[in-house]
This record gives sequence, structure tokens and C-alpha cells, in this order.
Amino acid sequence: YEPRLVEATYEEMLRRAKTALQRGVSVVLDATWRSATMRATARGVAESASAELVELRCAAPLEVLRARLDSRRPEHAMGSDATTQVLAAMRFDPWPRAVQVDTDVEPARSIASAVQAAAPEQAGAAAARAQNDTAAGGRKAPGSGP
Repeated sequence: YEPRLVEATYEEMLRRAKTALQRGVSVVLDATWRSATMRATARGVAESASAELVELRCAAPLEVLRARLDSRRPEHAMGSDATTQVLAAMRFDPWPRAVQVDTDVEPARSIASAVQAAAPEQAGAAAARAQNDTAAGGRKAPGSGP
């Protein structure tokens, strides 16, 4: 979480997003987006590609986040090096444009909230798929399909 490394990571992610958006490919930029400056840069990338930007902020009570980090096994960290110490040190700029998605509920409900904000016309079908995935025993890996 060294500031220059964080900035370089966001710059590369936004560079890749811009390329994809210019080709007409939708993207999801999954990050903390703590900095209002970086969020403004992301808006600029979307605008330059005439793409719609939906800003979602996942939220859960601090005690839930701590418990999740404490119980996470390294093989399930999916590339994150976040710890409870990192969580305690994080500071976020205000984010009034974001739609809050509660992640302290069943995954299907969180997914339905996110889809409702991002693609209201598809919310019903996506919620049903998410419910089926949850009932079938868990979550699918990101990018593994509907």
C-alpha cells in the first residue's frame, strides 16, 4: 500500500480500461477507490470513451471486515495483501456519487443491489442467477460467467 505503487497500479488499470472501452468492451474496475482524484480520473476515462460509469461502493460494518480479514486464508486472498492493520490505516475521501452496496448480507442480495444500480433493466434476471448460484453452494469466481 505504498502510495507510489498504488498510484502505478491504478494508472495501469485505467490504461487497460481505456483500451477496452475504446473497443466497446464493458469493464469492471474493482479497487478501493479511496482517492477522489483517482475516481475523477476514472470518470475522465469513461467520458473519453463515451461510456457510462456506475460507481459502486461496497460497505460492511468494521467488525465484519475485521472478522473477514482475520479468518481469510492466504490461498483465498485472491491477490490481496490486506490485513486488519491495513484496514485500520485506510482513509477514504468522501464519495457522494457512489451507490452503496451492503455486503453484510447474503451474496445474492449484494449482487442484486449492484446489478440494480448498474443495469436496472437486467436486475431481475441477474438476481435470480445469483440466488441460484448461492443456493448451489457458493460464489463463482470473478469472470467465470453468468
